[in-house]
Amino acid sequence: MPLSSVMIEKGAVIAHDNAALARQELRSSFEARLDGMVQRRLAVAPHALIPNRHFAGASTECIDTFEEGHFIACVTLVQAVAEGIAKFVCLRTATRSGKDQNARVQRLFNAKVISAECVRAFHSISGMQRDDFHHMNPEVPTDWRVLETLAKKALNDLSVVEREIFAFQFEAGRLVPKHPQYWDATPKGTVSVFLRGR
Repeated sequence: MPLSSVMIEKGAVIAHDNAALARQELRSSFEARLDGMVQRRLAVAPHALIPNRHFAGASTECIDTFEEGHFIACVTLVQAVAEGIAKFVCLRTATRSGKDQNARVQRLFNAKVISAECVRAFHSISGMQRDDFHHMNPEVPTDWRVLETLAKKALNDLSVVEREIFAFQFEAGRLVPKHPQYWDATPKGTVSVFLRGR
């Protein structure tokens, strides 16, 4: 059996197997981070349902990375997801996408596809040192408090975007999207959704 560590206790050598030691270290690490994770879970309110599209898993990982305290990953992933959603909306509304996110968002606004508040949220996300985070430039903050604030803001801005674009209501127990063009309904009128269990 491969050994991961050896302890010396009163002159005796005690070997620990990899799995047991890893389990113990992970449990200790989780317990040490749990209070912060609880606070971060309560600090954000993600949109409950989004269409089960290519960006759905990544959007949910944004929430998970924030909760787990991985703030650089959260900011970077939120920026990527926001760009993916904007491109998706352009595709579904036959709006020219282009390569520049801010221009793309402005075209969606000019076409009356999204509101000024949604534009503000998109711009806030892309204006959050996008190139520095994506290229890991020296300008990326290193203070975890600054990073936590940025990550929380990015996640809340993404929520604004998702709440508008993927707005829905329930009627007689049925999900009714406000903008059905973003939800792929089956011939029976059902849609595949990605549920966030928060």
